[in-house]
Parts: sequence; structure tokens; C-alpha cells
Amino acid sequence: MKKTKPSRLTISYNHGYTLLELLIVLGFVGMIALLTYQLLSFSYVTFKKTSNQAIFMDEARKTIRQLEQEIKRARKATDILDEYGIVGISEQEIKIYTDLNQDEIPECIHYRLDEGKLKKSIAYAKNNTYPYLYETTFSTEEVLMSKIANTDVFTKLEKVSPENKKDQRQKLQIRFVLQLEEDTMAITRYVMSKSREKAD
Repeated sequence: MKKTKPSRLTISYNHGYTLLELLIVLGFVGMIALLTYQLLSFSYVTFKKTSNQAIFMDEARKTIRQLEQEIKRARKATDILDEYGIVGISEQEIKIYTDLNQDEIPECIHYRLDEGKLKKSIAYAKNNTYPYLYETTFSTEEVLMSKIANTDVFTKLEKVSPENKKDQRQKLQIRFVLQLEEDTMAITRYVMSKSREKAD
């Protein structure tokens, strides 16, 4: 009679994840989440910073373009000696005599820097012929720019031809240093009035 070998009973065990494996996986997930958060946060900060810079640059360009146009059209409007189309009061304040509403009568535009803000107001002539007399009170001030860090905004005002008394042209340096959070941006322009004569 043939003997049969007893069959071996094979028992398999289904193991779950160990605590160490779970900790390693959680560590990787945490690192990926942290890197994703930092990347998104950096992208948001960069986008916000770029947007703010674009807004302020656009504001500065509009203001400087407006100043350039007014200065180019500036003309001598009063009979005050050595007072021409542009009157420099200080490095933070100027007056410009220029025709804004195209009626051949120049208005007196007043620009001044006040606590980092560039403000504009207007006074109108009381008569219709040269020399013009102006109201002593100006219109309500309009804020054109803010976050201006420098105080030397209007500098180097002088006549183009000092030896020629009939030549009324002037030149002026305009400079803005804008403080945008941690960054600063400097904008400098040299502008010249075109009119050689008084505003008759």
C-alpha cells in the first residue's frame, strides 16, 4: 500500500500598511502641499505687486503727460517782472499760466506736493486782455498722484535764452520717486514751454 505524504497547509497573511509607511507618505503629501502653497502664494504676491506697479505707472504717465501739455502751452500772462508762463514757488509747488479751455485766455494752474500727494487747482482770469488779473482763490484741489517719496519734484526752472528778453520760453525738470511698498520707482522728465511771446 502506497503511503501518501500529508499535504502542507499554506496560510497567507494580508498585511496592511505599517505606521512607518503611513508617516512617510504623510510626510511626502505635506511637503507637496507646502510647496504648492508657497508657489501659489509667491505667484499671488508677484501678481499683486506687478498690478500695483502698473496702476501707479499709468497714474504717473497720465499726470506727467498732462503737465507736459500744460507747460508746452504756457505763456506769460501777468506784467510781473521776471514772471513768465511757469512760476516756480518751491521744489514742491509751481504755477502754470496756460489756456485750458481754448478761449485764448490763460488759466492759472497751481500744482503742489502735500504729504506725498500731488494736488492741482485752478484760478481763472477776471479780465479778457493782457495783463491778466486772477482770482485770489483757487478751485477745489484735485489729487492727481499719491505715494510720492521725494520732495524735489519741480527743479531746474530757467529761461531757455536768458540773454534774450523777448524769448519767454522756459525749461523745467519734473521728477517723481514713487514708493510702492518695498519698491521705489523714479521718473524724470525735462519739459520746455514753446511760446516765445506773452499771452496777448
